[in-house]
This record gives sequence, C-alpha cells and structure tokens, in this order.
Amino acid sequence: MKPNVFFSAAAIYLGLVGLGFLFIPGVLTFGALDGTPAIIVAELRQYGGALLGIATLNWIARNAEPSTARDGVFLGNTVGFGLVAVGGILRQLSGAVTVGWVFVVINALFAIAFLVIGRANMSNSAGK
Repeated sequence: MKPNVFFSAAAIYLGLVGLGFLFIPGVLTFGALDGTPAIIVAELRQYGGALLGIATLNWIARNAEPSTARDGVFLGNTVGFGLVAVGGILRQLSGAVTVGWVFVVINALFAIAFLVIGRANMSNSAGK
C-alpha cells in the first residue's frame, strides 16, 4: 500500500475515534460508561483531543517525501497503535464489553501495517 493512502486511512480512523471520544464518549464505549464518574469521562475527552492531534499529523504526513521526519511518523504510529492494542487486550481480559475486541484487532492491524509499510518506505537517511 502506498504511504499516502495509508496515512490518509489512519488519519480518518483516528479522527473519527477522536471526535467520538471528544463529543460522544458514552456512545463510543458502547454503554460501558454508565455510572462512571465524570472525571473519567473528561479523561476520555482529553484522549480524544490527543487522537485528533495524531490524526492531523498523519494527514499532513500523507504527502511528505521520504525523510527522517516521515520515518518518525511511521515509528510513532507503530508504537502508539501497538501499545493501544496491548492495552486493549488487557482491558478485554479484565471483562470489558465484547465489541472492544474489534478495536483491539483494528489497532493491532494498524500497528503491524505501520511497521511493514514504514520499513518498506524508509528514507535513505534513516539511522544516520
């Protein structure tokens, strides 16, 4: 897959999830927030803001030429999606709503794809 298409897909996914956490966290968590203290809902909204920032970074990087900066965007997304997938596995094993496995799989696939596509499109200046 071409990096520009992949960065665009990741930006759209992160943008939608970010907007969901920011504006409708109760819907996005499939009712898992019922009875949750307001402070936790506020934390999810902050997380949504961070996701929108990463979505913007990916959207801008989609047209970037190979460079160490673009390599960093690939690496950052690999680490971020990977850690979110691991956290999701731990969440699901703790008894979260079953639909959460869908997001674990999506995040794991994005992590793997960022690793593979990033390595295939590494700039010549990487590692110097």
